[in-house]
Amino acid sequence: VTRAATVSSLTIEADPAAPATSLNSFNIITADDVSIGSLTISLPVTGNSAIYIDGNVQTLTSRNVQSAQTWVIGGLLSSATIGDTGTTPASNSLRLAADTGGTVTLLGGLSTLAVTSTLSFTNNVNSITSRLGNFTGRVSVGGDLTTFNTTGRAVEFSTIRSAGSINSVTIGSLTNSFFSARDNVGTVNITGDMTSSGIYAGLDLG
Repeated sequence: VTRAATVSSLTIEADPAAPATSLNSFNIITADDVSIGSLTISLPVTGNSAIYIDGNVQTLTSRNVQSAQTWVIGGLLSSATIGDTGTTPASNSLRLAADTGGTVTLLGGLSTLAVTSTLSFTNNVNSITSRLGNFTGRVSVGGDLTTFNTTGRAVEFSTIRSAGSINSVTIGSLTNSFFSARDNVGTVNITGDMTSSGIYAGLDLG
């Protein structure tokens, strides 16, 4: 899909006449400086499915993602909610990159099933929240990370680094993982065990 002007709303959904169960290897690509207000993907995403939005995205909503390709937002990603609803949603596996992040929520957590999952932001990101699933992946923030929260679930085999400060961390447990910030690390709340892991302030290990 190529758009030559700003798009207020774009929804990708199944054809009622021939409903698909997932989207496999599809692309959304915009022209230079194009922004999208609301981007909604109402089917699970698999295969080599890529998104490149050169400008900003106000709201990104997608069902479960198992994609080996990077989703790139060239400007501000104000809000992203990725994953299925329900009590036991499948984990997500994806690479997501944006210039600046607002609120990022992962329903089902993050895993390495399809790819080594990464969340990458050139500048600041306000919050990364993982719900209803463990977190396994890499987070790289070029500025400050205000809040990282797994809502009581585990962080495993992960690296979370900031070139600025990490203000707040709330997780269930920490295993074979580390948090690092070039400047400060604020409040850290780990309700379970911390094993073979580290939390480093004044040292950017990215």
